Parts: sequence; C-alpha cells; structure tokens
Amino acid sequence: MPSMNTTQYLAEIIKELTQSTSLISDDEAEKLVNGILESKKVFVTGAGRSGFMAKSFAMRMMHMGIESN
Repeated sequence: MPSMNTTQYLAEIIKELTQSTSLISDDEAEKLVNGILESKKVFVTGAGRSGFMAKSFAMRMMHMGIESN
C-alpha cells in the first residue's frame, strides 16, 4: 500500500464522514436533538478515544446550558 500524505488522509476522513452522515435520516437526527433538549440531564460514556469524544460532547452541551456528565 503506498503511503498517504496529510492531504490524502484528510480527504479520506472527509469522505468517510460524508458517507456516514448520509446514513442518518433528518427525522432521526431531529428526534435525538429534541430528546437532548427536553432532558433534565444527559449522561455520556466511553473508553479511550470514544471516551474522549464523549467528554468533548458533554462539555459542548454544558456550554449550551444542558446539564451533562
């Protein structure tokens, strides 16, 4: 396999994200957002990189005034 440069890696990541987001229906995304907004508290969890992203998500919600941990 030939080595990839940074631009190629970023292009591959963007391609994967685009494919992933196309699999999420607008209705389901709206249900998720509404569920979060209607909740008194949101709990997120994860381990490793997933845990890091869960913490980041919880922090963003706290910045928006949503109680989360």
